[in-house]
Amino acid sequence: KIKTSYKSYSIFLGLKNYIGSFAFPDAVYVYRDFLHTLPKNEFVSGMSECFKHCLIAHNKVFAEEFLSSTTPPDISDHVLTKLIETKANLVRNDANDQKVRNFLNFGHNLAHAIESLFLKLRLVVLHGEAVWIGILYDLFLAKNSGMLGPDVFKEMKALWSLMDQRRPKAVLQQ
Repeated sequence: KIKTSYKSYSIFLGLKNYIGSFAFPDAVYVYRDFLHTLPKNEFVSGMSECFKHCLIAHNKVFAEEFLSSTTPPDISDHVLTKLIETKANLVRNDANDQKVRNFLNFGHNLAHAIESLFLKLRLVVLHGEAVWIGILYDLFLAKNSGMLGPDVFKEMKALWSLMDQRRPKAVLQQ
């Protein structure tokens, strides 16, 4: 039984995630067969969020294991558990996004701007596709501001590139 938390936000005045709330489940249950019901583009979108957890954990072995299991039947219990534990470890002592939980926002600032733009244009972009772009942007921003050393940047960018080559591209929907 792993404790984590859930944030729910709404679109308000054309802005994504402007208002919302926190909820705390008693438990997290994973129903693996549900992954088989997802359309390919939605599954790929979710993989962007999962890959974000690999980069946050900064665990190359975990990232490589995740990269070898990017189709629903191949995602191991170990990978699923590790993804949930990564989030749970960040929110355990930071329920309201004041400190380390902010790592979960990795890639999301630009992603929400992209999603807001697409809303304004009456187009739909999958959240994970926007996050995917935001992750790369955040990596370059962290490197250029000195928050991420060149060696760590190179390793994370290489993992991002490897994932980008392996993942099928989701289709933007109108």
